[in-house]
Formats: sequence, structure tokens, C-alpha cells
Amino acid sequence: ACNFGDQLHPLGEMDLGTYGNLGEAFAYVEKIEEYGVGGRPAANLGLWRTGEQADDEGVASMLLEIQRDFEVVDPEGDLAQYKAIVLTGAACLGEREAERLNAYVRDGGGLLVLGKSGLDRDEKEFLIDVGASYVGPPEFDDDFLVVDEALSEGLVASPFLNYEAAIRVKAAEGTERLASIREPYFDRTYGKYCSHQNTPNQFQVAAHPGGLRKGKVVFLPHALGRIYHVHGARVHRQLFANALGLIYGEPMVETTLPSAGRVNLLHQPEQRRYVVHLLYGPALQRGRCLVIEDLVPLFDVPVAVRLPEEVKRVRLVPDGEEVDCEREGGVVKVVVPKVECHQAVVFDY
Repeated sequence: ACNFGDQLHPLGEMDLGTYGNLGEAFAYVEKIEEYGVGGRPAANLGLWRTGEQADDEGVASMLLEIQRDFEVVDPEGDLAQYKAIVLTGAACLGEREAERLNAYVRDGGGLLVLGKSGLDRDEKEFLIDVGASYVGPPEFDDDFLVVDEALSEGLVASPFLNYEAAIRVKAAEGTERLASIREPYFDRTYGKYCSHQNTPNQFQVAAHPGGLRKGKVVFLPHALGRIYHVHGARVHRQLFANALGLIYGEPMVETTLPSAGRVNLLHQPEQRRYVVHLLYGPALQRGRCLVIEDLVPLFDVPVAVRLPEEVKRVRLVPDGEEVDCEREGGVVKVVVPKVECHQAVVFDY
């Protein structure tokens, strides 16, 4: 839905320039509003908010930028609707929430646990079974990570910097290690100085791991959400995406867009259709403002959906043009000829 606010001039006259701009925007909204209003989010990936803004927003940003459609989890709601759930990094769980999540895993759900989010609120012990016991907070300001093959896609083989060090844990016997940590020689201070912004890593592997997998639970001890929110390094987004891929392989909607692109899947059961909304309008920082000015078109954008209903036709909105689709193993695939700012793709069933 759309809304806007305005305050009339004290003389009570409308600013027609402002309303002319609004009319131009709403003329397009009018063409597509029936494919949004009343739609229900349709995603099988859940984001469990921890209440810490940097952790929650950092993870949300990474998901948006890799075009992984998601819903924010209602802690009292039905968890079975999700194939996987991401805990964003801060310690937030009580006994009841933890038991619901552990039961969810026992029933076949996947968990990606970041940072401290598997711990109790007092940060004393794990309430989520991540295949490890809690040792304590980090001993350095930052550290370095070396990933194993399972997390290696798109990442370097050499150690890369994490701007906040990982919490220290001890892996239980039989838990799969996904990454190792190299700690710096020392924290960079006035007392111990290194000409680099960050002290280089030691060559020996730290005792505590940099990533673990136990069944459908993947644990990364770094607060990747907060790290990405503050520093925005692509390497951490890639690490997050690789870890998520270990437990989440069947999203309801998939596409390939630049990182500024957005995808959202809505279900309109009364109209017997799903609607994929594609957006691409990169914003540039200019002074205090983020400005969207250059709407560069994208061509031949692939879209794939996994839907429980049988799709009868696929069409573009607002043009109404039908597009060919392929069906492969329960997945419906189409190629959208052009996305310029926004394109809705309707899957009627």
C-alpha cells in the first residue's frame, strides 16, 4: 500500500507542483495496485529478529542483496512454514523460544545461527544445539577466517579479516568444522603498534572454530549481520550466502539481479495467482539524501518459482503480455524480457 503526508500552506492552497509529481507516480501505482493490495507474503525463509538493530538490519540487507525473499518470524507463530530460519546475531532467546526452535530442527527445519544468537540472554550457555559448548567472549578485537571447501564458493583461500572477533566455542565430538580462525598477534593500540590498520594474523590455527555444522544447524560464531551493517564488506555477505546455502536450497522464488535489485513474492489466493515483483533502482548518496535518478534497464532476467499449485499461465503486468515458461521438477522458469525500475510477473493457477 502507498501513503503520503502533506501540510497545507497557511493560506490553504495546494502546491500543484508537488501534487503533479505525486500524480505521475500514482498513475503507475493505479495500473498495478490490484497485484499488490491484499497480497500475502509467500516466503519459506524466516528471519528471527534479535532486537539489536545492527544485527537484524545487517542480515536483512544481505538477504535483500542476494535476492533471498524472507519473512520476519513471529516467535509465537507456526515455524513449520519455513524451510530455514536465520538467527541474526545477538543473544535474545529464553527457554521457551529455544525449545520451539530445537523442536523445529528435530522436525526437519534448518537453522543458521550467527554470533551469540544461540546463547541464553545472560550469555552463559547455548540454548540451541549447535554442536558446541560456549567458552567465552573473544580475546582480540578482530580476527581472520580460513574457510573449508563447504563454504569456499567465491571466497579466497587465504585468511580474510573479520572486523569483530568471533565468540569462542568448543566443538563437540563429531561436529563438522566449516572454517578455522587465525587470531592477530595483538590488538593494535598505542602500546602495540602495527602500520597496517589491522594487525596481521598469526600462522597457527586458533583452538576455537570459525564455523560448524551439525545436521540442519549451521553455526557461524561471528556477528556477520552487525559486521555487514557497519562495514559492508562483500566477503562477509558471500560467507553468509554460502552458509545459508548449506541448509536452504529450495526458495520459493529465485532470480539473478545486481545487488541493488529486489524481489518479492506475493500470494493472492482469492484471484488464484502469485505475483513476483522485481525492482531495480540503485540509489546514490548525495549529501544527506539517497537519490534514485538513473533507472538503467535490465534485460533477460531469469525468474524461477516453486509453488504448490499448478501454474496455468505467466504474464507481465501492467502490459498483460504472456511469456513462455518451462517446467522442471516442480520449478516454473521464465525469462523476463526487460525490467526498468519495476516489473510484476503474474503466475496464474
